[in-house]
Amino acid sequence: LQGDYTYTTNASGQATIIDFSTNYSGSLLITNTLGGCPVTRIGSGAFSGCSKVTSITIPASVEHIEVAAFLACFGQIAFTVEAANKNFSSVDGVLFDKGQTRLTHYPNGKQGAYNLPDTVAEIGQAAFFNCKGLTGVNIPASVTRISQEAFALCAGLTSVTIPVSVTNIGIGAFTGCSDLKKISVSAANAKYSSMNGVLFDKRQATLIQCPAGKEGNYEIPASVTSIGDDAFSNCSGLTAIEVAAENSVYSSTN
Repeated sequence: LQGDYTYTTNASGQATIIDFSTNYSGSLLITNTLGGCPVTRIGSGAFSGCSKVTSITIPASVEHIEVAAFLACFGQIAFTVEAANKNFSSVDGVLFDKGQTRLTHYPNGKQGAYNLPDTVAEIGQAAFFNCKGLTGVNIPASVTRISQEAFALCAGLTSVTIPVSVTNIGIGAFTGCSDLKKISVSAANAKYSSMNGVLFDKRQATLIQCPAGKEGNYEIPASVTSIGDDAFSNCSGLTAIEVAAENSVYSSTN
């Protein structure tokens, strides 16, 4: 323990931040040394719940930032990265890898719609997790991967369009988005498709994600032979799920 930080060190004399005081408020420049050791890693959940922090600066020493390191920092509107950092960078307050090909963390407190830079190829795991103020997102044709839980619990999203370039969508990428009513897919996408706002594989044999904001009755198409993990998670507005009479795998009864 040192000040507001809880940390560990390894045999190489490098420090990992594993926890930070949730009482801290205002802008935060993360220290680059703890216990005389350079801070090279920020652990999963290290800054979780730091809702009074408004902005975070990543020092040059940090080489690794784990998934969900900044979970539920609802007051945070921006990341900044010291220019000498070799692994990370920031643009408009959003955290990326150095080459800005991978979006790693979006500030929980940032509001409004967001246009991803056209350098981005991958949206990282839980990158937008619980970003309640995100009202829209423009995913460019440079993106090939939307990782697991990338947009999970983004309550303000109402629609999402998957471009032609995307070839991999992780489990639960859009789960728990309570206002999300429509997922659209470019007709030219070779891997995915959509019908009535629901996400499928290209052949519509696998139902991947029903938007959590969809309401009323929903009929699973006759072409569907499998339903993905968490496909109907948090779909509290659905009043009934039925199966098309022609479906040879599933059946339903009233």
